[in-house]
Amino acid sequence: MLVQLLTLEAFDVVLDRSGLVVIVDKSTGIRLHALPCSWVTRDFFKVKVVDNHGKNGSYFGVESRADAGGRFGDAVKDCTRCGSRIDSARVPAGRRSSTDGPESTTLVLDGDEGIGTGAGIRGPVRFGSSSALPFEPRGEMHDLRTRIRRGVAPLAAGAGEVLWGTIHAEQSALPAGADVENILFYNVGPGSFAKVSHAGLAWESAPAFIATAGEATWPVVVEYAVHPDSREFAHWSVGDVAVAFEDVALPRLATGTKPGAVWRAVHDAQCVERRIGNELHGDFALDLELRVPAAWGPAVISIVKPLVDGLISALHTHDGSDEALVVERLAGQLEERGAVVRARLADRGRAVLGVRRLLWPWRDGVQWNPADDRCRAARIRVARGTGDGFRLSGALVVIAPRGTVPAR
Repeated sequence: MLVQLLTLEAFDVVLDRSGLVVIVDKSTGIRLHALPCSWVTRDFFKVKVVDNHGKNGSYFGVESRADAGGRFGDAVKDCTRCGSRIDSARVPAGRRSSTDGPESTTLVLDGDEGIGTGAGIRGPVRFGSSSALPFEPRGEMHDLRTRIRRGVAPLAAGAGEVLWGTIHAEQSALPAGADVENILFYNVGPGSFAKVSHAGLAWESAPAFIATAGEATWPVVVEYAVHPDSREFAHWSVGDVAVAFEDVALPRLATGTKPGAVWRAVHDAQCVERRIGNELHGDFALDLELRVPAAWGPAVISIVKPLVDGLISALHTHDGSDEALVVERLAGQLEERGAVVRARLADRGRAVLGVRRLLWPWRDGVQWNPADDRCRAARIRVARGTGDGFRLSGALVVIAPRGTVPAR
């Protein structure tokens, strides 16, 4: 097994455990080293990989001489200084887990050759990277997206189960205001999860940074697994219900649904109850049940974005920025009078998430800007065959890192 080392943290793990390292260098060739070795230092690694972005070479953690040979063939040579210790060196490059049962994981790692694959159908599978996967990845990030797509392909959910995504990340490795569901699902491609998300979807952003994949540590690790839909959030304690939704009638949900249609439905519904009087400034979670017609075709992952954006937007008040233009455009989309749209945007009755610039003019339409980056966890369960309409029930709840008491 071979894992490319891209960060100082990943290099330190191998260095501390006296493992095996392959250094690919344009000037000196490909060498296999047994640590500790005077040719393998943190300073050399930082200059070559971190500062120069691997332009003149790269580092790999390996488990054995055979792994190095399997990747580089006869081109790899033993280091002249430490070669005598290679066969006895300890090897921390990756980790294999038990494969005794259907819920085990065969391989949990990321790297140049690493592809996470579930031994059964439940996972988990994990992938580490130096930064969060963007919407339009290039280079190494494009390769990472390919590995994730291949790694999640074996996952399948049965009755009463949902796909569960989790991200562990250093804050500096995430874009400002990053949405968890975008990094985990949309940037990978909703189609990659279509066959495993029909019964529901859940996600969490872990509050503590414990980002490991295999034996390496990464700035970002994403994990995918199938769990019972009754499972509690693994990383968050749930507190008070801030807003309750009871049988809210929604517009027909399809891949082309706009957040504005959901925003209007949730805002106008009489069965949405604000449970706290003060404004909620901290993190929150959504726990929802979506009831859909039996013949409804799309997987839930394809409509999560407009559903979540529209619902959270309905709990804000727009600050009035570019009001005339956004009202005109939104009124055109919804086929409503501008005065009705303006009043809805300015309403503070359900704005438990506060006042913000909720809308921006974008091309010939609008772009929604709710505080969904504060939605650190969510679960959406799907019930089919409940009539011809679309109905939503559940709650927006106050949360805190597991083991602490949630406060408003």
